[in-house]
Amino acid sequence: GFLKIEWAAGLRSECVELRRTLRAVLERSEQKSRKVYCSCKEVANGSLLPI
Repeated sequence: GFLKIEWAAGLRSECVELRRTLRAVLERSEQKSRKVYCSCKEVANGSLLPI
């Protein structure tokens, strides 16, 4: 349980870094960035966490 929480928190912070980086290139590849953002949001919500 605890390990899974740590793993999810690590993924969430990775997604924050990704979004921060992608924001700089958003105009050049808007659709791609939005796709990554959606994936990160799903991970943060727990829908992609392994059982």
